[in-house]
Amino acid sequence: MVRPTKTGGSLHRKADPASGAISSYHGVHFSVSAAIPKGREVFIDYGETWLHGREGSLGKVPLKESYERADLIVQKFDSFLHNKSKLDIEQSRRIWSFIRQDLTFDPRVTTALPPDVEDIAKASQVGTAIHSLPHRSIDWLQKNGSCLDNIRSGVSSIKNIGMGAFATISISAGDIIATTPLIHISRNDTILLKRTAEGIIVPYGHQLLRNYCYGHPRSSLLFLPYAPVVNYINHNTGSLVNAKMVWSSFPLHKSNWLEKSVHEVLAEPYSGLFVDIVATKDIAKDEEVFLDYGWGWQRAWDQHISTWGPSLNYISAYQLEKSERKIKTKFEQELDPYPINVITVCFVPSDIEEVSSTRIGIHGEEFIWYESQSLLYFGDRGVPCNILSREIETESTYSYSADVFFPNNHLRVGKIPRGFIHFVDKPYTGDEHIESSFRHEILMPDDIYPQFWMDLER
Repeated sequence: MVRPTKTGGSLHRKADPASGAISSYHGVHFSVSAAIPKGREVFIDYGETWLHGREGSLGKVPLKESYERADLIVQKFDSFLHNKSKLDIEQSRRIWSFIRQDLTFDPRVTTALPPDVEDIAKASQVGTAIHSLPHRSIDWLQKNGSCLDNIRSGVSSIKNIGMGAFATISISAGDIIATTPLIHISRNDTILLKRTAEGIIVPYGHQLLRNYCYGHPRSSLLFLPYAPVVNYINHNTGSLVNAKMVWSSFPLHKSNWLEKSVHEVLAEPYSGLFVDIVATKDIAKDEEVFLDYGWGWQRAWDQHISTWGPSLNYISAYQLEKSERKIKTKFEQELDPYPINVITVCFVPSDIEEVSSTRIGIHGEEFIWYESQSLLYFGDRGVPCNILSREIETESTYSYSADVFFPNNHLRVGKIPRGFIHFVDKPYTGDEHIESSFRHEILMPDDIYPQFWMDLER
């Protein structure tokens, strides 16, 4: 996975009323780490610790070590079967059942082993992990799946609003543009609280999450859609609207939830509702897709516009990242400081102390940024750093020495390339934390919203 870029959505709080109303983060991409055949499920690694404590809902899911031990057992048993050719299938089945059920003491390893002896040869060949992956036929996917690539993200055709969703193909009126699952949450869970000077905790707004949720003004339920790109679909009015939302016909949509109470829906531990975004007219390829967010949303936006004022004394970390080819040292900043809302972070590998050599720099001993076979090593996450000095590498590039502040210690590191130092906003200073930012859920049509969920007064 490629980490996101914080861009501000091409908006600026000096000029754009929508600043803080949209996410600043864009550009998360997933890359394939191994060939994926058609019909195979796609997985990413959450880290094995994610599985610990979830045995009650997931069971004993095999870990990496479990599959390695299972591979060894399967390979040895496959070799045994080849050497005992007189065994019939029933005898082989009984022996394998005894091994799997009675001789394997780790339930995660047992789960990794194929249940059927007929699958031993295949599992031995491809490995128990690959063998355990589900595989769906194209016919099954067409019947039970939903297309995810009818829309793409891009800069909206509406000025000063950020990103939008655009058709990747020609879509006919009545066709499904996208199907999205919904995460159900309580409206109260989006409320932000703060402590006053008198020590009293009071609400002062809502999380940015609310802007991406579907809801109804008379309901305490909110629904966050999480299919790709659907969150980029913007609001419009009149003849420019070319899409609407309806409850989905997707097989996994739990339509019986529409007759549950708000309390019953919120008590459900997993998502179960789906919405279809349907074209209301023909949409050409590369045309932007628009929903009508509802009259209540438009009224709230108009009121926000009428009271909005610019923030003049502000430069974002994103702007500095684009403009500052040469980073000031902390000593230069004593005379000409960067804005108080930004800090520098360095993407230094956490193991640099173990694998890097040291040198004596102008600020004392420091670890040298290291590379192997001309490939620079990039840290997984940025950590705060103070830039001490820079040195010229070529006519137009510099490297830097910095004090790097890891959670448990700090190191002095030299030869850090410019591309491995970023400006970031200090906590709670980004656009999304502006208290006057616009906040309102996207309104679902009255004609599809269940009466059971209307638990609030107008």
